[in-house]
Amino acid sequence: MKVLVIAALEEELEPFLNEFENWEEDRNSSGDFYYHKKVIIESKAVEIFASVSPKYSKVASAAHVTRMMYMINPSIAIMIGICAGDQSKVKLGDLIISEKVYDYETGKRKQELLLPEIQSHELLPPIMGLIKQRKKQYKTDLNAFFRDDFDVYLASFACGSAVIEKDDIFQILQSKYDRKTLALDMESFAFFEAIKGFSYLCYAIVCKGVCDYANNQKDDEYHEAAALRSSKWAKYFIENDLKKLEINSLILLPENTPFYPITLPRPAIGLKDRELWRKVIGWREQYDEHFINSSSNLESESGLTFYNLGNHQYLLEVSLGLYAYQAGYLYIYLDESENQPRWEILKLRRFIFDVDDVITGEYYDECVAGLADFDTNTRILSIYHKSRGIGDGYSAQYHIGDGGRINLLNSTLYSLPSSGEEFIESELDISIQYPIYEDLSDI
Repeated sequence: MKVLVIAALEEELEPFLNEFENWEEDRNSSGDFYYHKKVIIESKAVEIFASVSPKYSKVASAAHVTRMMYMINPSIAIMIGICAGDQSKVKLGDLIISEKVYDYETGKRKQELLLPEIQSHELLPPIMGLIKQRKKQYKTDLNAFFRDDFDVYLASFACGSAVIEKDDIFQILQSKYDRKTLALDMESFAFFEAIKGFSYLCYAIVCKGVCDYANNQKDDEYHEAAALRSSKWAKYFIENDLKKLEINSLILLPENTPFYPITLPRPAIGLKDRELWRKVIGWREQYDEHFINSSSNLESESGLTFYNLGNHQYLLEVSLGLYAYQAGYLYIYLDESENQPRWEILKLRRFIFDVDDVITGEYYDECVAGLADFDTNTRILSIYHKSRGIGDGYSAQYHIGDGGRINLLNSTLYSLPSSGEEFIESELDISIQYPIYEDLSDI
């Protein structure tokens, strides 16, 4: 399981880093600096990634979180740090967990009047229920640790693009946008927006400590204490509550319903894009290992080619790299005509020959070796497979129909006898149903 912990400032992340030892430090391909470590929680391995946005703004935060999501593809993402709180309802040091986050600056400005078009994100139901169930326990256990008396709230975060010093800001937010608004910050909506734009299955949650009241008495005196309490909650949640979530099974979708759990790049450029597609489609990892070993430029080559079949259907060609005589490929049918796409790794009909080139059986194989060409107009996949002999090989043509149905149109066997006789071209009789072999080791 992978967990991403995000903060907007170094001072917000540092207390969380201090909760664990022996962090590894690294940078991703975009130059983002991050910390990484593995922990064992009740015999299960959990990978924790922690990072800070390189710039302090909503846009920079969203871009940074997107890059980290792309690299990690976590099961849960947590934003920690500090926020302003409603002085009439919370006190300094209280923790506020995001029931909802919204951007209160979205809309149309007509002279001095803002006509709002509120955009918001809420906790997914499984984690919402868990937080509501556990809120009292958070307060009890964390207060016992700090030997203090602070509260834990589940409420709405309002997000804007600037630091606010306005005495009545919470009254305005509660009356105009959401009566349950208790927290004000700059990054939580961008955090949610980036995660939900990348992954349908990643749980997202914000927990921040109240450091000021967004009024004219605003100062930095309580930043450290508020950040520490937020970090302590994040560690407590990871160690105690992750096991209570059904990670990557949101129970919102019918069982076995096909869907893309993450946003998949198309066109796919480079190995990282290829890895995301493999995680979803599920082809064998050893195929990629061979592709990596035989590829010269993994930064720009993914080995993935998409052919548009029309009506939101695609044929995905996956290069498996070079083998002894020719390249290898997988072919995957993608149907995106519905809200929930489906896919299938195609298996092509192949034949087994004896020493005299007589067909003795057939089998169906997902791994294709040969010179391949696909015509999107006719939907015909042509493959020429080179055999060991000088002129030996065979060709086959397959039609890819709607729904991923495959029809073998023809197949031809080629041979050049060693005695120097004329080149032989034999059309195979594909109408015959030959004995089918499930396991070629039986031949």
